[in-house]
Amino acid sequence: MWGDVREQIKWIALAGSFVGLLLFLDTILGLLIIAPEFTRGRGGTLPLWFQLLVYGGTLSFASVPAAIGFAVLKYRLYDIDLVINRALVYGSLTAMLLALYFAGVSTAQATFLLLTGQEQQPQLERLS
Repeated sequence: MWGDVREQIKWIALAGSFVGLLLFLDTILGLLIIAPEFTRGRGGTLPLWFQLLVYGGTLSFASVPAAIGFAVLKYRLYDIDLVINRALVYGSLTAMLLALYFAGVSTAQATFLLLTGQEQQPQLERLS
């Protein structure tokens, strides 16, 4: 049991560490190397290696959901099959109760209109 928990945490920690490392490198190198060149008045464009590092840091955020998905699918993180099962059961039960409610209200309205012989409800005549 604890081996699976370690594997689940390991994947998520690996992805989080990867994101943190790239963002740390991006920030430190940007402050130490790139910022002084721009403050000296040289200006220009960012070096290609720094642009790639920035893009890599941005794309590294996608590794966290991928790691969570891998931990869910391979190591059954959060007992996801139980969560999905309950969501499907409760969702379909709610939809059925909602449909039953609206069918009951519509049937009752049609029955009362048929019994009273009214074409339109009097409280709605003022609105039209």
